[in-house]
Amino acid sequence: PDSARGKDELTTVLCQIQTGKLPRRPLLLVDSGYWKPIVESWERAMVGDTHSYIAPEDMELLRFVDSLDDAKAALAGTLT
Repeated sequence: PDSARGKDELTTVLCQIQTGKLPRRPLLLVDSGYWKPIVESWERAMVGDTHSYIAPEDMELLRFVDSLDDAKAALAGTLT
């Protein structure tokens, strides 16, 4: 990840998926130690009954991976 640039790219892709400009597909976030706290903060701030900026099913597209094997498993649908 490249600090703010990586987060900006991710949110851009999520918005394009939400609006149908890109097909729904898993988004692999490499380095779970970096990405998990960020995504968890987004979930607290933007998902839920009072803050429905991001649909829960959109958050399910995000997959945390730490290795090539994890990435392969996520793309094959075997990593949760």
